[in-house]
Amino acid sequence: LKKCNTDKFCITKLVKKEVEGLYKKLGAFEDITWREIRQMRRETGFSIEKKEDINNKTLVRDYPEFDTFLHFRVSGVDNPFRVFGAMKNDLCYILLLDVKGQINH
Repeated sequence: LKKCNTDKFCITKLVKKEVEGLYKKLGAFEDITWREIRQMRRETGFSIEKKEDINNKTLVRDYPEFDTFLHFRVSGVDNPFRVFGAMKNDLCYILLLDVKGQINH
């Protein structure tokens, strides 16, 4: 979370049920390997942002230290949302929590 946007896409913007859904999703990821995550369907795992897409271009502009961006979905809440992140080495950095669907929904 150390690279997370603390403005309009911050974890502090979540309501309790959304935080619990996020923790549940992150907990599920903690129990599996990178290989398993990459083999999951995009609805349950990570969706890698395509280099030519607007999401990737925007994220690379705002976070130039990364070159591979992704998002995953948090479901089981009143308004499912996407969490955008970046991969670097063996780590995943959470960058944006798009609870309101502002990023090209």
